[in-house]
Amino acid sequence: MNDIRRTILWVIFGFSLVLLWDQWQVFNGNKPTFLPSSKPAAVASAPAAGSAPAASNGVPAASSSGASGGSAGAVPTQAAAAAPREQVSVTTDLFKATIAVAPVTDLETLRNESVNFSNHILEDAYIGHGPHVREGSPAQNVSRITAPVLMFHGDHDRTVSIAESHMMASRMKDAGKQVELVEFHNLDHQLEDSTVRAEMLDKMDGFLRASLGMAAK
Repeated sequence: MNDIRRTILWVIFGFSLVLLWDQWQVFNGNKPTFLPSSKPAAVASAPAAGSAPAASNGVPAASSSGASGGSAGAVPTQAAAAAPREQVSVTTDLFKATIAVAPVTDLETLRNESVNFSNHILEDAYIGHGPHVREGSPAQNVSRITAPVLMFHGDHDRTVSIAESHMMASRMKDAGKQVELVEFHNLDHQLEDSTVRAEMLDKMDGFLRASLGMAAK
């Protein structure tokens, strides 16, 4: 009986992986591998270059807007990365402050970080190949970033190497941009330390107040 239950569970697990893979392909604009009847996902259109959403649409004015992201979420936060088949126009003066925690700043570097690991094939497929790799990498587009950037990164990060934050900070400084990188020693990607997290939030608060012209605490 246990063998039958185990077999059923493996069948369910395998079918779930098939469905997950097909939906991932559809999400990225590709044809599904196993279930060709799946409908392709619709891609939302982006605003025209040089334009910014109006405050009447629920988006605050640029003078009071900031953006924050972590890990891979820091890519769109810093430079609005685009998927291979998306057409996106980036407006980099909408936000007056940018915060990134353990950020991915260069997609090609992220790909190379997984070369010696078993997930490299998946990572390579996830990132893809084409002009979007450079266009979606903040470290490759620092000239387009006008807002000051504050980054936090643990030096023992095994998910996204701190070298990516070093690259970003170095290139922004070379370009005369305002940037600060706060390094936390002996901490991994999750920054699992209550004191460090409190320090990080306090630093964020001061940074946003200064960047957005808000009164200090």
